Amino acid sequence: MAQLFTFKDSSIPTIEQVGGKGLSLIHLANEGFPVPIAAVLSTEFFQPWIERLEASPEWEAFAQTKADDVAAAATAVKKSAQTLAFSEDQQQTLSKVRQHLQAEDITLVAVRSSSPEEDLEGASFAGIYETILGVTDDGLKAAIKTCFASALDERVVAYKQERGFDPLDPKIAVVIQEQIASGVSGVAFSLNPVNNCYDECVINANFGLGVTVVDGKIIPDQFIVDRVTHVILGKTPGQKNVATYLKADGGTESKAPDSPSDFCLSDEQVLAVTSLTAKVEAEYGKPMDIEWAYEGEQLYLLQARPITTYYRLPDEMITPPGEQRQLYQDQLVTEQGLAEDMSPLGCDLYVKFTSEMMDWLGPDESFTTFERGLAFACAGRVYTHVGRMAKVIGKKNVVKTLRIADDLGCRIIEAMDLKEYLPKKLPKGFLKNFIKTGLGAVRYVRPIMKASRKPDEYLHYYQDENARLGAELKAEYERESSFGHFASTSLGKVNIHMNQTQLSALMVSAT
Repeated sequence: MAQLFTFKDSSIPTIEQVGGKGLSLIHLANEGFPVPIAAVLSTEFFQPWIERLEASPEWEAFAQTKADDVAAAATAVKKSAQTLAFSEDQQQTLSKVRQHLQAEDITLVAVRSSSPEEDLEGASFAGIYETILGVTDDGLKAAIKTCFASALDERVVAYKQERGFDPLDPKIAVVIQEQIASGVSGVAFSLNPVNNCYDECVINANFGLGVTVVDGKIIPDQFIVDRVTHVILGKTPGQKNVATYLKADGGTESKAPDSPSDFCLSDEQVLAVTSLTAKVEAEYGKPMDIEWAYEGEQLYLLQARPITTYYRLPDEMITPPGEQRQLYQDQLVTEQGLAEDMSPLGCDLYVKFTSEMMDWLGPDESFTTFERGLAFACAGRVYTHVGRMAKVIGKKNVVKTLRIADDLGCRIIEAMDLKEYLPKKLPKGFLKNFIKTGLGAVRYVRPIMKASRKPDEYLHYYQDENARLGAELKAEYERESSFGHFASTSLGKVNIHMNQTQLSALMVSAT
């Protein structure tokens, strides 16, 4: 198997050969993106080292260590990895790397780890593997060893355990890339991870190299851009008291930028980074997180990976670019604490349960459809359409209503400006159904007053009703009948209990 890949190779390697970062860079370079020239040492290059480590006593101790005590054992293996010598085959491959760099007149490189498990949709490993900047030819071997050894870092091992990867399989590739002497750099997200808006690009930037943005040493400038209209929606100055710059003879230095209070990007540059980010997203067909850098007037793409920290809406809930923005509350997370999706059967039962709870609307007028619903099931989740609700009763009343079950969510809504989420036009029949809902809710006034005036007495009544419901549900479960009959009968009993008993207790406890 090949130990070395470059952008000039006709064959495209696999992620198992060059890792997530290496494969992404090779793909982007082949598609014409402004990626600095690079060579990638494949996982095959490092296989002899892995075999030597696996035969060491440090590895044996690592393999036998319990999960809770793995950090110290991993550190011992990492220390051993940094003492490994390059074989003759590895030396020959490094000679090819040097020839490739010399042919491109490259004297300084950035050396980056690239794992096959890195930069995936479910696991980014962002900032955990090692990167060494401003590496000279003399320091190349040491930088490669450091990157290889980072696959055994205790943070990597812990992250792997959390994500279900095998910590005893430290496959790694290393990217050796032309070092860009950037005057300003940073990261960009092709959607806004804070409000989950697919129309917005978020850019964080600082002077110098991007390391200060990635490692959190400073508060970067932030820019929010509407990708549809190409309008900068907001600019927030950071606290850029330090920046990292490339030294001409190799390595880096940290110092205060010349004008730390100035924005580090011009409006023209902000829009250029936005355009590059949108093109990367279009290339991959999913929200992307990129690292970028400006060297003079030239914008470079340094890295691209899928965004892992956003709420993945079902396709049918994503509105076309530029159209009315929607605001949803995920009831399964905020009210029930359920992170996993419901099954199709669970969704059907939810719709039946909700429909029966609101039976006064009539069989064809419930709020349980996505197209015109107030609350609905979609792709295994249950949502409240906050925008439609606020359009009718206003923000304050939305907060009062939802606070019964979700105080934290309501505090978030309370702090938001909901104007952009208010639909210009409500779905057909929505307002009529909403009025019917209000009229139907009059039936709850009497039990709520009872619970409010005599809480101790109501508590005993509530406990008795809970016990009665439990006994009735157990009897239904033990009765021989079809699942359809059991579901319908049981949901009916639960609905009566919810409407006549539990809702009153919830309303009183929230006041």
